[in-house]
Amino acid sequence: MTPRPEFGDDVLTAYLDDEASDRDRAEIDAARRLDPTLDDRLRRLEIDRAAIGAAFDGLLNAAPAAPDLPSIPKRGFVADLVDRRAVAAALIGGILTAGGLFGASRFLAPPSGNWQDQAVAYHALYVTQTLTDVQTSPVDTEVQLRRVSDALGKEIPASSITGLAGLSFKRAQVLGFEGRPLIQIAFLADQGAPVALCIYPSGQSGVDMGVSGDWAMAMATVEWARAGFQYLLVGGRDQEHLRRVAQELSATL
Repeated sequence: MTPRPEFGDDVLTAYLDDEASDRDRAEIDAARRLDPTLDDRLRRLEIDRAAIGAAFDGLLNAAPAAPDLPSIPKRGFVADLVDRRAVAAALIGGILTAGGLFGASRFLAPPSGNWQDQAVAYHALYVTQTLTDVQTSPVDTEVQLRRVSDALGKEIPASSITGLAGLSFKRAQVLGFEGRPLIQIAFLADQGAPVALCIYPSGQSGVDMGVSGDWAMAMATVEWARAGFQYLLVGGRDQEHLRRVAQELSATL
């Protein structure tokens, strides 16, 4: 057998990792007997696995402890969207990031099948900066509210939306769920928290529900149903404020 005069680093690395083909391994073994410098190249390419393991152990020991998660009251018909496995994955990712190894991915368990959970999951992506620079003129407000009113088949007057205590109107948009319009009207609270009013046609005109509070993904939620439509307010932590706004909206929408 005539050994090849030169091997690439990729072939030599595969040889060191026991991943080289039988042919490459035989040729490298033969070349080592004829070319002493090849052993030097192999030594330079060899990874000190024990040292890497020790380094990782040190980073893990130095990583901060997992934070205590807030206690969330038992949920009503807005289901808990955060799967325990997703929380564990996020915490592990945070430990690795603290060690400076690589950026961690954030995980969110798929929402369940009702429109409220979908709306909450969508709103959970909002931060203060999402809405800070959104400026809507009175004309734009009328146009947007006319668009969502037409899609919903229900009048959403500007007077009901733009004068809510502690909330600044930012925008209104038409989303969809299971072939029906899902309206999202976004506000910014005085404290900076994004808040959304979501409206969905239930198709059950005789089923009304009074204002009730709950929690979803560590955000306050308030829900009610009236005249064939379901309403959801979500955002921030001030549930009492959302209740007051919901009472006001339930009287005008």
